[in-house]
Amino acid sequence: MKTAVVIGRGKRERALCQVLAARGFAVFTHPPEAGAGERGLEPMRWPEGAWIWAPLADIGADGVVAASGPPVALTPEDFDRIGPDGVVVAGRVDPVVRGWAASSGVRVVALRESEAFNWLNAVPTAEGAIRAAMGLDGRSLASRQVAVMGFGRVGTVLALRLKGYGCATRVLDARPLARIQARALGLDAAGLIPAALHGVEVVFNTIPVPVVAPDWLAALGGAWFLELASPPGAVPPVLRPALRYRPLPNLPAEVAAEEAAQIVWDSTQLALFEAIREPASR
Repeated sequence: MKTAVVIGRGKRERALCQVLAARGFAVFTHPPEAGAGERGLEPMRWPEGAWIWAPLADIGADGVVAASGPPVALTPEDFDRIGPDGVVVAGRVDPVVRGWAASSGVRVVALRESEAFNWLNAVPTAEGAIRAAMGLDGRSLASRQVAVMGFGRVGTVLALRLKGYGCATRVLDARPLARIQARALGLDAAGLIPAALHGVEVVFNTIPVPVVAPDWLAALGGAWFLELASPPGAVPPVLRPALRYRPLPNLPAEVAAEEAAQIVWDSTQLALFEAIREPASR
């Protein structure tokens, strides 16, 4: 029986414990808080051949896993103990730690760098954002003027769904190719300029860096600004009180924890398969 250690106690991690148990893993958790199908495990005793899961957490150069709960770190000795049958799944993994893993034969999956994960995760993110926007000002979404800032994976899925809801949807993106792609999909598109927001009632932001400046405030007017992006997001903290600003962190886990956990599993399996296939194809 394979052993899984799930780090973190969020909704996604709890659901992942159930997914892993259903696939025959002996599931341990850190922090060691036992629940259905789970057993607590102190981090100093990583089992041989363990699959370590910290799905969206980053692992820094010091081996510290930036997950919820008490701090936990992996060391080169831990990778040696886990051995070549082990797998570490995280959001991003520092190259130093990847080197430790490679030396011990441990496979690493960085989900935030996975196209499959990011596209699959875009779906519950978009649907969660739409759910959050329904009922704002006591109104439905249909026929409302909305804008999606950023036309990456989440922005693409979200803009198309909003259009399907009957929203007048405008995409804002600084990249000419992204605007061309949006227009090819039947969407209105403009540059990343405040003038493009005049008349918009709800703004969905997917851009993870500050782009909103003080001169944007007049254009935003009384619009709702829903922040989907990872910190720091598009709006500097000093400007947020001037807006109807609502952060929507970790939407997949909040609105669809079971699906979010299944996406982690499916994306990990695909990444491991591709890692095996790639050397064989050379």
